[in-house]
Amino acid sequence: MTIHAMLYFGALALAGQVGGVQVTFDLEQSEFVLHEPIYGTLSIENGMNEELVFDMGANFKEFLSFQVRGSDDEVLEVPSLPGREGIFRVGEVSLAAGEPHRQRVLLNEWYEYSSPGEYRVELLTNMPFRTAFGRGVAPAEDTVIEFRVGDADAERLRAVAAELAAQVLAPSSDLESYQLQIDAALGLGHINDPVALPFIIQVIHDTSSGNLLERGLMKRRALFDGLVRMGNAEVVDALAERLDSDDELFVGEIRQTLGLIEFYTDDEELQDLIEDVLR
Repeated sequence: MTIHAMLYFGALALAGQVGGVQVTFDLEQSEFVLHEPIYGTLSIENGMNEELVFDMGANFKEFLSFQVRGSDDEVLEVPSLPGREGIFRVGEVSLAAGEPHRQRVLLNEWYEYSSPGEYRVELLTNMPFRTAFGRGVAPAEDTVIEFRVGDADAERLRAVAAELAAQVLAPSSDLESYQLQIDAALGLGHINDPVALPFIIQVIHDTSSGNLLERGLMKRRALFDGLVRMGNAEVVDALAERLDSDDELFVGEIRQTLGLIEFYTDDEELQDLIEDVLR
């Protein structure tokens, strides 16, 4: 290769990296109460002069990871998201030069933040970024956010749960509005507090009719998963009252949820209660 060719291709490589890849995460607020959903916006900006390709994994979040530090600056254990199962969306993204990708992310999916205090969270960019021609690209740097979780506040949680329930039940006309419903269902399902139970039950009941597509299985699964996490006698009683439904699919979802609560709990009285309900 001649010196002119080397300079030419070197200039192309540098031109492609102008601005690089910027990954940021911005919270929707900086203070939360105990068990409140913690939402933020993930932004990935392609500042290069060429196409950027990356894979975020199932449902556009499988390959996201976070490092969490509590008030004492100790690194807390953050489990990985459960493996892909059932229905999921493929998270492959292609961004033209200068194009951004933005999505709403619920931090509680990775860590529950079940104690009041100050938190410092670092978004770890483990996703493999590459150009359309296969050249690897490293993002600028990892993003760090800080926020505070305060004491329990039933009134505020009730207002948040009511708003999220309304969002889940709002009409959906396209993929974007349906994604908003899924995001709201995830948040409602992660309010691990008794005040959220009637709202979760309401949404599950109001979306129990229709075919599989009309039900919105992804958002309903998020709500049933929330009941499994809550996993107490009040949840079991609320589900048991709906086992006489004529909708076999609905009853099947309820029985599956009760079985999961029984499997995960160490409370023998709760296990006995569930066994009595399922007989």
